[in-house]
Amino acid sequence: MAGTHLISGSLLQSGSTAEFKNGMDVTDDLIVNGPITANNFNGVGVASNEDRSIIALPILNVGKDKGPSEYPRFEKWVTTINNTIRITASGNFHDFTFIENTNDDGKWKTVEKGDFNGRLPVSFYERSYNEPGIYEYIIIASNSESLQTVVKETTVTVTE
Repeated sequence: MAGTHLISGSLLQSGSTAEFKNGMDVTDDLIVNGPITANNFNGVGVASNEDRSIIALPILNVGKDKGPSEYPRFEKWVTTINNTIRITASGNFHDFTFIENTNDDGKWKTVEKGDFNGRLPVSFYERSYNEPGIYEYIIIASNSESLQTVVKETTVTVTE
């Protein structure tokens, strides 16, 4: 894939050859059967664009808001059956998509992306649960001005 890719989290390179522009010297072929690890990665937490200026990755807050403070504090949900919860996403983003693991053969389903096919976005998803369990979600947030997208996971633990 051409272009600059901003990555936070894990990277899986598959299907084509990875080309390292700098920071890695190999005199012959390099074959790795397992993870590549290091004590330090330059620039982790930020990425650079083509003119080498630093771009900060936006922060996506997801979960249950723990209340007022100087900085937003979010935690994962723990609730009981038949209570309605609201999973909230916030940050410098224009659009949010909430995807739920349906526990149906590992299938994931978009459960909220706003009205009019996402043209009127919402930043939360509400649901009540009638069975105990751990419910998994992926939230995708995008900023249409900076063209940045961030993905974050959260869970809802439901007890009786």
